[in-house]
Amino acid sequence: MPHQTDIQEETAVTSAIFDHLALHGATPGPGETDHRPLPQPDEVEVAMATLFDTTIGLLTGSQLGDNLEEMLWSLTSIFHRRLTHIQSSSMTTNSRSGKVWPYRTAPRSPRSSSSASS
Repeated sequence: MPHQTDIQEETAVTSAIFDHLALHGATPGPGETDHRPLPQPDEVEVAMATLFDTTIGLLTGSQLGDNLEEMLWSLTSIFHRRLTHIQSSSMTTNSRSGKVWPYRTAPRSPRSSSSASS
């Protein structure tokens, strides 16, 4: 019969695993296929436009406003690097199944939407 401390240790390990799953979700390990769906392209476009509009609104007129363009390009670069990584790993995985990557790969200028409305 297990000791009380053994049961407590097993419970703590199981609890930690469930906490991790609740916080991060079940993600595939290295080399495993990720079956989670990608967001829809129109949802991504709206979310990114909202992100940039919010950032512009937040920083315009503040002490960081002078660096706004540089910060927007840095933000663009972060997402572009991650998109490139996801696309290359997705293309490798999907090349076997015949799926095609649905998103544009070239980022738009963060200023294009604000200059078009001016």
